[in-house]
Amino acid sequence: MVNDKNPSPPTISELLEFEAAETGAGNREGRIRARFGISTSAYFQMLHRAIDHPDALAIDATTTNRLRRLRDRRRAARTSPTFRP
Repeated sequence: MVNDKNPSPPTISELLEFEAAETGAGNREGRIRARFGISTSAYFQMLHRAIDHPDALAIDATTTNRLRRLRDRRRAARTSPTFRP
């Protein structure tokens, strides 16, 4: 958790644990700030680096693979042409 009491960034385990428990309902930004003390942007930057780390699969393969699939789908959607004649 990053805050005044604990200035260290979240570990890969902490990020994956949070994502595995995340329901998607409600104020996700508030839960990220409460748990880690960082902005949503900083959280997602750390999360995307974490899921590419070799240890991520060893820590939680199911969550890591799910997050990689979601990221890859979003990336493909951003780069695909929107107009098809």
